Amino acid sequence: MKNSVLGVLLLLLSLPSVAVILPWEQSGMSRDSPNWAKIEQSNGTIWVVNGSYKGTVETGSYESPFSTINSALKKARPGDEIWIEPGIYEEHVRIRTPRITLRSTELHQAKITQPINNKKQQQTIRIDYTASGTRLIDLDISGGYFYAISMHVSWKGGGKMVFLKSFCLVI
Repeated sequence: MKNSVLGVLLLLLSLPSVAVILPWEQSGMSRDSPNWAKIEQSNGTIWVVNGSYKGTVETGSYESPFSTINSALKKARPGDEIWIEPGIYEEHVRIRTPRITLRSTELHQAKITQPINNKKQQQTIRIDYTASGTRLIDLDISGGYFYAISMHVSWKGGGKMVFLKSFCLVI
């Protein structure tokens, strides 16, 4: 047991991107309620996405949501949240802004997907090194030719010390 825990820790330390995974008991979430409601909300603007919205004006509110995640990402600023209504979103999502949260409004009912047989669509969600502090909460993410989620980092320090600049939380 001790060796397997050490092996997992060494593996996590050697990865070029960081994700934090807490045991259920330490996350402070109840098994009785959806965990998206329990995760602390940021102080930024909340933008709403609903893929089935057919209106002509998209402001990102509940009454007039964006129809795509990328439309919301174009408006989002650091610290904002994008709440995604249930549905299937077939789009490549690239996050460039720091501290953005993508969250499903219903537990795992927002599905973001890309084909797995198209080399031009290498990942479903790409988190750039500039998007430090990104959070993906309760989303169903699949597809991409190589990856469902890819996290890109910026290395500093040259030969002796390497600092990881990017951080992402996937729950």
